[in-house]
This record gives sequence, C-alpha cells and structure tokens, in this order.
Amino acid sequence: MDRDPDYYLGLDIGTNSLGWAVTDPEYRILDYHRKAMWGIHLFDEGKTAAERRMHRCARRRLNRRKQRVTLLRELFSEEILKVDPSFFERLDSSGLHMEDRSEKQMNSLFNDSDFTDVDYHRRFPTIYHLRKYLMETDEKPDIRLLYLACHHIVKYRGHFLFGEIGSSQLPDFSDVINVLMDDLLQYDDSVMITDVDRLATILSDRFISVTDKKASLAELITSNTGFGKEISALLSGGKVKLSKLFGDESLKDYSICFRDSSADEQMAELEESLDGTDYFFTLNLCKKVYDWSLLTSLLSGHPSISSAKVAQYEQH
Repeated sequence: MDRDPDYYLGLDIGTNSLGWAVTDPEYRILDYHRKAMWGIHLFDEGKTAAERRMHRCARRRLNRRKQRVTLLRELFSEEILKVDPSFFERLDSSGLHMEDRSEKQMNSLFNDSDFTDVDYHRRFPTIYHLRKYLMETDEKPDIRLLYLACHHIVKYRGHFLFGEIGSSQLPDFSDVINVLMDDLLQYDDSVMITDVDRLATILSDRFISVTDKKASLAELITSNTGFGKEISALLSGGKVKLSKLFGDESLKDYSICFRDSSADEQMAELEESLDGTDYFFTLNLCKKVYDWSLLTSLLSGHPSISSAKVAQYEQH
C-alpha cells in the first residue's frame, strides 16, 4: 500500500449496510498488513415515527375508554347497588379462575335465584339483541340490562356520524354530497359528478376493494386537473397527501386516510394544525361523506345498527 499511492476507494451505501473496497488503478484488491482491504458494516435500518405514533394513539384510546367506562359506572352505581350489591364485583372478577374470585360462583353477570347468566345468554345471544330489545320494549327493564347496553356503546364509542340516526333515517346522500361539491368548487371550478346515484351505490358497497372503488369514483368525479382523482382516493378510503389534494406545498407533511383505525386521531392532529382554515372544513365534509357510506353499508336497509346486527346473526 505504501509503495503504490494511487488507489480507488469504492463505497456501496445502503439503508442498513455499508460495503467498501480499496483497489489499485487496475481494480485489484489491495492489502494492508496482509489483510485484504474490503468489507461490510451492518447497522439497524432507520425507522420513521409511524410505529411510535401508533403505540401512542393506542394508549390514548385505551385511557379514554377507561375514563368513559369509569364515568358510566359512577352514574349507574347508586341504582345498581340497590338491586345487586355485588354486580360490579362479579364483572371485575369475571376473567379470574374460580379460586381467585371473592365470590365463589360461576356467574359473571347475573346471579339471581330466577335469572342467571344462562338465562341472560339464552334470551340475548348477542349484545345487539339486548340493545334492540331496550330500544323497542315498553316495559321497564332491569337497570343492570340497561347498564350492559350502555357499557357496550360507551366502551366502543358507538357511532357519532349523524345525530339524526335513531329518530329518523339517514340524511339523503344528495344533500350530503351537494354540500361537499359546493365547497370543492373553490379549489377547482371544473370538478363535477356525472352520476350521483351511481356514486352513492359505489361508496356504500363494502365488497369493492379500495383500489377498485377509487378507480370507479374517478370516472364519476371528473375535473380538468387531477383534483377529482385525489378526492376519489380520499372518499374511497385511500391515503392522500394534503399537499397533492389542495395543491399547497406547505401541507407536504400532512396526510389522511379515513379507513385507518387512527383516523380520529389524525383528524384531531390536523384540527390543531389547520384549525380555522378552509382546508380542515373541506376535510370534515369529505369525512362526513365517507361516514355516510360506512354507516349505509353497515345498516343495509335496517333502521338501526342493532337491528342490522341481529339480522346478520339470524342469517348466519
């Protein structure tokens, strides 16, 4: 090496490795102290904050769930304890082995002489049977049944897509989409929908993949630019970069996907960053159209989610 000062240093740089070699002008590997001068160094690949953010969002969801359930129990506890003092104790120990329970019996919900867990599950095979019964009955239900139904709704948050559902029908799709289209004209005055009824059918069809739904929507939402395709991707549940959607490079760090389980957290973060802007108002309108399609496909013509779930149970 000392006798031949002319040499080449070659590097092969990857995401988690670095290869290197030293050669003479004829590309022969040189040696140093009788060791060939080439090798590779491995290291961990760089990671984005996506995984860390996912865990943070999960912790936040679980904490909020615990807070909701705790508040619900506080609201019901006084009346339930009058009827069944050990009701909450049985619930809390339902996941324990018999020898670990403070009350040595098999039932986890009801332990009355004339009504036990067996009677409950025979009468209400699923929680949706119970919810449907409570919505339709005229008799005064057991306070514990009411708690179980409310617990299920509050724990999994139910739906807050449209306040009208339950007292009437879903809002007409034309009303929902027209509000959105009027707003989209401020970004592209050439955007239009060629067939509203066909658009509603495609959006509410849960058996169409996101890719196929995006392509079908792009044929119905047209524009002279790529704006229609971006809106189609957003409404179909695809991931969209806000910089491409709105044509604003200042939004290059933001994206949204309504289909993600963390969509609510994404919207909350965007609200903090874009609050008071036309961009966030437009995203809310798009989310409402997406929620309409989600709830429509879930209801499948039934007046409530519980009725739809009971019908699915009876079918299968």
